[in-house]
Amino acid sequence: MNDMIPHAFHYRKKSTGWQVILSYKADGKWKQKSKQGFSQKSLAKAAGEKLLKEIAENYVPTPADPLMQNITLKQFWAIYQIDKKKQLSDGSIDVYENAIAAFSDLCNIPLPDLTRAYIQTCVNESKLSASTVELYMSKFKVMIRHAITFYELLRKSPMDGIIYPEINEEEIQTISTKEFNCLYAYLHENQYMLSVMAAVGYYAGLRYGEIAGLTWASIDLDKKELKVIRQFKRFRTAEKTYEYKLGKLKTSNSKRTIPMPITLQRILTEYKEAKFPVAPDGRIFYLKNSETNIINHHIKKVLPDTSIHVLRHTYATTLLARGVDIKTVAALLGDTVETVIKKYVHYSEEMRRNAAQNIQNIFDLE
Repeated sequence: MNDMIPHAFHYRKKSTGWQVILSYKADGKWKQKSKQGFSQKSLAKAAGEKLLKEIAENYVPTPADPLMQNITLKQFWAIYQIDKKKQLSDGSIDVYENAIAAFSDLCNIPLPDLTRAYIQTCVNESKLSASTVELYMSKFKVMIRHAITFYELLRKSPMDGIIYPEINEEEIQTISTKEFNCLYAYLHENQYMLSVMAAVGYYAGLRYGEIAGLTWASIDLDKKELKVIRQFKRFRTAEKTYEYKLGKLKTSNSKRTIPMPITLQRILTEYKEAKFPVAPDGRIFYLKNSETNIINHHIKKVLPDTSIHVLRHTYATTLLARGVDIKTVAALLGDTVETVIKKYVHYSEEMRRNAAQNIQNIFDLE
């Protein structure tokens, strides 16, 4: 937001120390704020930047504000972020910022000058995958709709009528029981903690952040149950850096209780008896962050084209192949039925074919 507000700094050395004067334009008028009494000019500069930041954070633009007339999508992102502060998760912010970085030329054009033809050209010429292009454009569409609805910056959205490349449905990658056994044996020998995490992914279908967020309080070894309550994830700080800690799950559906097979019960029991150190917040896997690069690095030593998330896919497809109904699979995965049907469409189609055959067997009997 700072770069949207016309401003200038002036510094004076007085008998009481250095003074910084911030002149800035708001509501079409020039205003001033100042701080003084600093022993060094560098301290006065830092104080001036802080003043500007405070003004920017509290700045509420209006449709008539001159600053809004030729605002770019990149600049409007700062306003949208403030307006939607309570609704935007850290993950969503990352997606928006990645989208702006990926289509920087588009996002630096004043909104009134954005045309559907230009946006279509950007879509057509992008080297990104079709699904990523559509995802990023959907974020721009939401922002522009907000600019129209709340600030009346445009009469019509230039995003309307954009045609996206066809998304080729990729077949879900899974691994066989033999492949997992090889992977588990390698990890158990070389990276014991990671072997246990992999087992949770394979036998319970948890997302990586959910695995990393498990505590002994959420695991009932006697009842053979896992309770998914929180996840270990990345948070954006006020300084725009990141910290990792326990937080809310991905969606409301993600909170669930999962029955664990005897094999997983045994693996977790052995891990608990080994008395591996527990994180200060109670997590049973003492990880500094929630990134998957380390575990994926070790997985690829055995299965080069595999990642930790493939174990979740394997869990889901195994249940579907064994005849577990889609609603139950969705509940165990913490997904919606619609998501499961879309993601595992090939398996759900196979279930429908099997159902058709069963119906024939049932009703065609003489």
